[in-house]
Amino acid sequence: MKTNALLKFLVMAMIAMSVSLTACKDDDDAPAMPLYNPTDEVFSKSQEEWQVEWWQFLMSHNCATLPTAGSEVQTGQVHFLSGRIETYSMNITVNSSQAILSPIMNYINDFPCPDTSFHPAPGQSLEDFLQEGAASFIDLAKNLEVTLDGLSIPITTEHRTVSDLFYFTGNPEIPNCFDPCVTGQSQAAISDGYWIFIKPLSKGFHCLHIAGTIPEYDLVLDGTINITMN
Repeated sequence: MKTNALLKFLVMAMIAMSVSLTACKDDDDAPAMPLYNPTDEVFSKSQEEWQVEWWQFLMSHNCATLPTAGSEVQTGQVHFLSGRIETYSMNITVNSSQAILSPIMNYINDFPCPDTSFHPAPGQSLEDFLQEGAASFIDLAKNLEVTLDGLSIPITTEHRTVSDLFYFTGNPEIPNCFDPCVTGQSQAAISDGYWIFIKPLSKGFHCLHIAGTIPEYDLVLDGTINITMN
């Protein structure tokens, strides 16, 4: 089943990353949160468009580079940050002109899959079928918490995006380590999840902390991201 394979990846696939375990420190002088509103356009694109590009970025990796996706230096207008559902810490370097797109918890549901029972019901659109499946996972997300430089960001349903149907081409290695439905050719998908979009930060050190749980699967997310803006 696709869901079981994806859950296994979320828990295990990125443990090879070498990072320091540094906790965020509270900052009594933290400025107002430099966060885009969920409905804001970012660099003339909707946030849903950027989220689709985020998935295309992630799915372009092979099994060797997927564990460190999001930690590499990136040159676009937006730095795509990736993580995993476990306790972890990672260090990234971001250009001070770049915004940062980070999932809190997210899910891609793509089609077709090797499982021939995975298909829409008679009369159901592919988009509705994929959105329904993704929602069954993301609906389980609880206790979502985000802080940036010690300042808490309230996470609400406004931070959740369910995409329209889109198409992507994944790396043909991905079925071996992440998503068994990836074909290596153009295929349909939808995205569902909670995201934050951070405006370009001031130069220097910043600390992002992301947490949440999926109690039904005993999954706990506790991620610390040490950000150097240069």
